[in-house]
Amino acid sequence: MSKVSLRYVLDKIANTRKSLASKVNLGKCLSDPHSKRKPRPCGITVHVAQGCSNSCLYCYIQDMGFSFRRVNEYPLNGLEISTALIYNDFFVPTIHGTYIAIGSVCEPFLTRRISSKTVDYISNFAKYLGNPIQFSTKMHISEDIISKMKEYRKILSPLITIVTFKWSSILEPRASPPETRLETIKNLSKNGFKVFLFLRPLIPGVTDVEAEDIMKEVKRNGCVGVVIGGFRVTTSILERLKHAGINIKPIVKRLKGKPSKAQKSIYLADVKRELLEIAREKGLIAVKSACCALTSVLNLNGFKIPCYSQCFRGTMCVGERYCPSRCYSKIPQLDVDEMEGAIYEHFNIKVKVEFNDRDVIKIKLENSCSEHIVRRLSTLLTTLYRRHVVVKR
Repeated sequence: MSKVSLRYVLDKIANTRKSLASKVNLGKCLSDPHSKRKPRPCGITVHVAQGCSNSCLYCYIQDMGFSFRRVNEYPLNGLEISTALIYNDFFVPTIHGTYIAIGSVCEPFLTRRISSKTVDYISNFAKYLGNPIQFSTKMHISEDIISKMKEYRKILSPLITIVTFKWSSILEPRASPPETRLETIKNLSKNGFKVFLFLRPLIPGVTDVEAEDIMKEVKRNGCVGVVIGGFRVTTSILERLKHAGINIKPIVKRLKGKPSKAQKSIYLADVKRELLEIAREKGLIAVKSACCALTSVLNLNGFKIPCYSQCFRGTMCVGERYCPSRCYSKIPQLDVDEMEGAIYEHFNIKVKVEFNDRDVIKIKLENSCSEHIVRRLSTLLTTLYRRHVVVKR
């Protein structure tokens, strides 16, 4: 088990806030949604842009209100976005903290300018926050950009999406061809990055048919693992796929209920089990979520860190058969005296801490505090110690 110091993290938050506040327009940073938004189970998504002109037919961002034509560069620079995050009470810095994911509603390497912004974000996150970082992309990344990210490779997890060779020009009309994505995998690997294939979305009748060939090629070009994802559909996505000549019957058959404007996940558990086995046979680490890929990268690079999402406690974890991270063996140790002292010093709250070895931290508050502080404290402890936290007044 590794050791994590709550006092160190709370001191870092206070000191980094003080340092960055003097370097930026603080009001601009604090008004940005990144300073308030709670992380998702896999971490906090960060936007270098909004919208994507790749216009992939299976993409859901248009249903979320983002454009397939207009791409807006995000208004904050790397220093400002780092400031917004460190002032977010539900964001936890350091290598043991919140996972940062770049590329959820945009393509982080869409243009040269956006690529430079992505590097700016990564470099500032590494300098001021120290968190694990992941990006996902369908674009070719130039060797110049790779060289600028190389010094962060130990905390940086690249996901390269390839879901089809045969249908790529139709399903992903403006993304880089799969051949150049394979070149990107090779160049990243050559520069010391641990690259994962992002096999998402998993389109029945398309991706599952080609998956073994895709895994063979990415392995040959240096990939160490694969994320076997899911597929969320809406009526508009299904209409686009049908119009492009894709047989949507295998998709609709796996959908619970009727298609709608809201995103719905299709049932893919049986397909995922089969692909996990194929990946293992190919010598690839095989996981079912992006945060597991990031955890694997960290552990391959020498960090003893369990998965941020605590998937090792539930059905999402694929176990040691497919993933070597062995998260349960790396849950951080607790120092009760240090925790109680740090909470009193930073929050002026006296608490009594109880815990069992792996699963639950119980916090008994001995004086009153706001509900916001309770939520913040719970998030801090859950993130750092990878345990469920129960706070009792």
